Amino acid sequence: MQFFTGRYSLSLDNKGRIAIPAKMRQVAADQGSERFYVTIGSHKNLDLYSEPGFIEKADLMKSRKAIETEREIYLRRKLFGNTEQCVPDKQGRIVIPPHLREHAGLDGEVLVSGAGDHLEIWQKATYEAYIRKQEELEELEQNRERQRGDTSSHSGSTD
Repeated sequence: MQFFTGRYSLSLDNKGRIAIPAKMRQVAADQGSERFYVTIGSHKNLDLYSEPGFIEKADLMKSRKAIETEREIYLRRKLFGNTEQCVPDKQGRIVIPPHLREHAGLDGEVLVSGAGDHLEIWQKATYEAYIRKQEELEELEQNRERQRGDTSSHSGSTD
């Protein structure tokens, strides 16, 4: 199975369309379909699945139906109620529905990033801010670990 990898800066046109890079369309075609499903992501972004990838995600969601907790019902409604099928036109463009563009704050310059089994679509500035925040948190955690290591090595010494 091929994975969606790489990062692309694209423009959202005035009709709400973006051109899916040829490499990404080829991965979807190699998975067995040229159709995509766009849905809300786990952050202020959108997730774009190939049709086989979305079917796999949907099957996983349906297999958990036996649990039928309030949270599972909510997650199922959130996924299926906010998912639209997109078929690229001859130029490889897909239309992102207005409610999904609004959710992710998409306007003008957007970023499409590979996420392994799917693609993520971000407003470019939102993605950059998210990455900066994650890098800052990672640096803080590394500093804490170094401090813990320094503290433990000094606590055992006697003079």
